[in-house]
Amino acid sequence: MVNFDVSLIAYSEILLKSDPVRRNLENMLVKQIKTRLKMENLAFNGVSKEGGRIYVFGGDPEKNSKTASRVLGVDFSAPAIKTSTNLQSLIEASLRLGEEVLGENESFAVDARRVGVHPYTSKELETKIGAEILRRFKEKGLKVNLENPDKTIFVEVREKNAYVYSKIFRGWGGLPVGSQGRVVVLLGNKAKTTLAGWLMMKRGVFPLPLYLSQNDDVKNDFRFAEDLSKYIPYEGFNVYVAKLKDFSKALPKNEDPKLYSILQQRLAVRVACGLAKKREALGVVVGLTLDPKPTNVLRLLSYIEEVSTLPIFYPLIGFEDFEVNELKTKLGFHDDLTDEKFFDFSPLENYEGLTTKKIKFYEEKMNVDGLTDEIIKNIKVLRV
Repeated sequence: MVNFDVSLIAYSEILLKSDPVRRNLENMLVKQIKTRLKMENLAFNGVSKEGGRIYVFGGDPEKNSKTASRVLGVDFSAPAIKTSTNLQSLIEASLRLGEEVLGENESFAVDARRVGVHPYTSKELETKIGAEILRRFKEKGLKVNLENPDKTIFVEVREKNAYVYSKIFRGWGGLPVGSQGRVVVLLGNKAKTTLAGWLMMKRGVFPLPLYLSQNDDVKNDFRFAEDLSKYIPYEGFNVYVAKLKDFSKALPKNEDPKLYSILQQRLAVRVACGLAKKREALGVVVGLTLDPKPTNVLRLLSYIEEVSTLPIFYPLIGFEDFEVNELKTKLGFHDDLTDEKFFDFSPLENYEGLTTKKIKFYEEKMNVDGLTDEIIKNIKVLRV
């Protein structure tokens, strides 16, 4: 059995930044990888970085690679054999790995890349290592397939050391969580609210999950915040819970329920913006898509944007429902809640009879600013 020496971790988007920004992001990514490994009680001896790669030494490189791949900012990670840049050492390391991973009658390819000056080209490496694998394991009936191989032996040659690996854990790329500030994420009963928050996390923001409960007896089913916490590289993750006060007494008994819905949704935005300012966040994230009736959704956006004092982000706005479900499945996130525990944004079927004058009249009548302040003052902070 091959004994791997190191977990090799790759990132790419960070490399596109200017030198000072890149260094800060690299250092943040290294710190978050270390934290995540410690959170999962995984051992390691040290961490270093070089030329778009981070190396975690010691412990169990396979387990460390799998955990590191879930840290946002990582493109992929792999348990690897560390060796010298000497050609014969590279061949021997490749043979040790090939003996374990290449099965009978399988096809394979060698994918080599170099950084720095070396007495061979990447193509020469691939050819010589591939030829030696065929010669050494002739009895296995192996064949070369450069287009669609069953297995690939990867060889990375750096300035002083080289790394050989085959198994890759794909990451999600993006930027380290928290590198681009904070945002309030309005979570509710639907998985798409979580996915909207996750997509913003992938762009480097730190989420402040806000649930708006619609009654006083709310069971703490914060499954969507727990889904997000899997990608938070810090100990402890706070959830904010606010109770939307019932303001129906401010409406005539037979008033159009559409008015109530719009007033409530505008109140939700006010509360989210208030929390965001209190926590020095840069905006609010809402999990709305244009499906199934884009015109109705866009009409709702005009109503809630009108009362927002901060930018509102809609990372799922261009997604179709099947794309939302595909992403949820890939991430392994929870399904929608079966009961309406929390507030969700909901476009109306029609907006007939609603006017800005009428909406503002009732907001003034129910003292919406005072109501917003009261709700924000009584927000509970819980740990998931």
